[in-house]
Amino acid sequence: MIKTTGIAISLCLAACLLNVGICLGQDTNSETLAQYIDGKYVRLIVGADVNKEKTFRRIASSGDSLFGLFGSSKPYTDKGFADEFDSLFLKACRILDMYPRNVKIDIRILKNQKQLNDNLVRIGKKIEGQELVSYYIHALKTIYTCESTIARGIMAHELGHVITEHYFITKVPYQVGELMAQHVETSIDE
Repeated sequence: MIKTTGIAISLCLAACLLNVGICLGQDTNSETLAQYIDGKYVRLIVGADVNKEKTFRRIASSGDSLFGLFGSSKPYTDKGFADEFDSLFLKACRILDMYPRNVKIDIRILKNQKQLNDNLVRIGKKIEGQELVSYYIHALKTIYTCESTIARGIMAHELGHVITEHYFITKVPYQVGELMAQHVETSIDE
């Protein structure tokens, strides 16, 4: 009787943990395959099927290449990948002149738009009319994006949301937060 009860409790606990992972917007099958890359302000969670070097090239500062036409010519390293996001975060802070304290967020990079949409549904958000190419969930302190649509301006926009959500004590009105994020997006490469 004790062994059966112990097995039942173990199975119940395992089912609960699986459910918690799904509720938090984590793909429990590929989560163990994802690579974690830590920066100072961000932790990148990169899907196993994501081309990290291609993704890096799309968000890296293009200041060191010919007129910025061909993306960055910086060599890819995991540290450099995280550093690019940290640099974007700091530049977004300077643009807004807001420096929130103790911010460390996750940036989850999925392979494609379908995975991004599926994740949005899994965490209980509805897709109404248009596909989101990236989004920030404050309760999870996570930006979700995908390799196929990631861009420097889009990441700057989402980081603008992060900064405003963490800087103010109360939640800013949606329109104000969106205006601030758009300002960061349009100013990031000036």
